[in-house]
Amino acid sequence: MKKKQYVKDLKLGDLVDSQFLVTSKRYLNFKRTAGKYLALTLADRTGEIPAKVWDQAETKGRGFRSGRVAQVNGEVVLFNEVLEIHVTDITETESFQKDNFVVIDELRISELATEVRDIVALLQPGPCRQLAEVFLQSQWFTPYCFSPAAQNMHHNYPGGLLEHSLGVMKICQAVGKQRDGINTDLLVTGALLHDVGKVREMAFDPGIQYTDEGKLLGHIALGIEMVGELLSSSGIGDREFRNRILHMIASHHGEYEWQSPKRPKFLEARVLHLADMMDADIYKFQTAEPEEEGSHWSAYRPGVGNRIYLGSD
Repeated sequence: MKKKQYVKDLKLGDLVDSQFLVTSKRYLNFKRTAGKYLALTLADRTGEIPAKVWDQAETKGRGFRSGRVAQVNGEVVLFNEVLEIHVTDITETESFQKDNFVVIDELRISELATEVRDIVALLQPGPCRQLAEVFLQSQWFTPYCFSPAAQNMHHNYPGGLLEHSLGVMKICQAVGKQRDGINTDLLVTGALLHDVGKVREMAFDPGIQYTDEGKLLGHIALGIEMVGELLSSSGIGDREFRNRILHMIASHHGEYEWQSPKRPKFLEARVLHLADMMDADIYKFQTAEPEEEGSHWSAYRPGVGNRIYLGSD
């Protein structure tokens, strides 16, 4: 089925009859009466727009899932000074063109992948460089380049995992130059591989969805398995090297309450955790937008824990 309308072209009063990707779906209670309504975010390759299903929300909600494409009918209205779609009918569809909903910047991804290769080429001869080069030549590197880093929190788009991992590698390079006593090659190799499990944890369908093994195991366990297999099949490094690399993957979330099976137990593991957090947080602050036109503050950002001050310029 051909997509008829795009988010960027929608105007107040437009009647909507087109396909959109459902990126969020929440049932909320009416304030003054019994029952629930649906608050949605609908998207395509040009942007996203909020939407509401006011009537028969629970019945209509059974006809589609978040992360899937739906045929949407309704009208563009103004609600709290923001354009949104008042949805009258919505049904999931399997007949759609994926490129209407997923934007892939292949040129930028190629440039980022080149930067990663250039950093790997700076590693000294030894197990770190050997492992990094084996990974670059493995079946996992292409999906690594095109995968998202997260579903919502940061770098949640094709190439996001590559961009985030490269950012962490650069931070680790800088820290290694700043302080003596850090094994920079080990640190950079850990940065390259810390989130590799996300290649199997998430997939575009066309929205970012967690796979079954992603839900059951998570990217840390998957990453340990993947890198462990690369080490075993290539015979790279000794037991000490294997333990250190796998521990860096296991501990990069830093704390048990952040779903880290281990806390960092040596310097490079701790620095990797901090670099990972730094790159993700920089993204969250840089992509914050005003809560409303003219505001100096963003809306509350769950991944940050507060609203972000955007300045008065």
